[in-house]
Amino acid sequence: MPSFKKKYSAIITTFLVMFFCAFLLLKNNRKKEAEIVPLLIITDFGIDVDDAEAINWIASSKTINPVAIIHTGDPDNKRKSGLREFLIISGIKSEVFYDNSPIDSLLKIYPGKLRIALLAQATCLSEYFNEEKQNAKNIHSIYIQASPKISSNGELIADSSSYNFRVDMESASNVLKASDNIPLIFIGKYAAYEMRLTRDDFIKIASNGRAGAVMRNDAERGIKEFASRDSALFYKVFKIDSSLTMNKALKEQIYFSNPYDLLSVIAIEDPSYFNFTRTGRHLICGRNPETINLKNPLKLKRDIIERLGKQR
Repeated sequence: MPSFKKKYSAIITTFLVMFFCAFLLLKNNRKKEAEIVPLLIITDFGIDVDDAEAINWIASSKTINPVAIIHTGDPDNKRKSGLREFLIISGIKSEVFYDNSPIDSLLKIYPGKLRIALLAQATCLSEYFNEEKQNAKNIHSIYIQASPKISSNGELIADSSSYNFRVDMESASNVLKASDNIPLIFIGKYAAYEMRLTRDDFIKIASNGRAGAVMRNDAERGIKEFASRDSALFYKVFKIDSSLTMNKALKEQIYFSNPYDLLSVIAIEDPSYFNFTRTGRHLICGRNPETINLKNPLKLKRDIIERLGKQR
């Protein structure tokens, strides 16, 4: 009899341990599901390589779910096909739109949870705020690749020195004014300047996988097009000796990308890289050279090169 009791007790103990482990596994799985961020990406893909960098980062993210993409900035057929091809290479299956039509549906599916990465001009978002101001309040937060001015009373003002604002200042101003109840997270240019990616960085990024090779080619092409379009500005921006021929100038150790958009999506996935400045409910990073707001720039750049260069 005692041996039977001992055996029965062992069975009960084993059952309880298995039940507890199953409970913990279920709890952790639910927690992981709860941490998945539904993200709408607004991009002008095809103008600069940093859009591709941002999309490639999202493709490897375990916590970001790109639920839709709006391709803005009047993309031509070349840019449209370029985005579709890059999404396939990166493994992202999100549907691509060319207006604000998906926003309403997404807010019904993800009320209070949908985040928006505004990596381009604010035109389509401004139009949505004008049409659906009440529904817009269900947006969780907007990550904006640009940097505002701040008035003496704390009001955010669109700054034309930020490219994404400058392209459509009226829309930018409208979004800032209409977002009283929505947290805005700004990633300014000075943070990106600290993370500049050089030719050698892109060689490392291109060492594995098609996406890395595409990003390297796009970065090199962008530099050559800039040099061809405005050679005087090219020499000035990169501080290159004006006596050098263009061929020699292009071989100088110049940076190939300021990863503006990339930092914006990194801030969504892992804000621990940043030390934001707060103004009201809003957060700002890299607004001026004195406050780049990056905790460990060297580590972040190593992580960027390693992750963008990974085979998928």
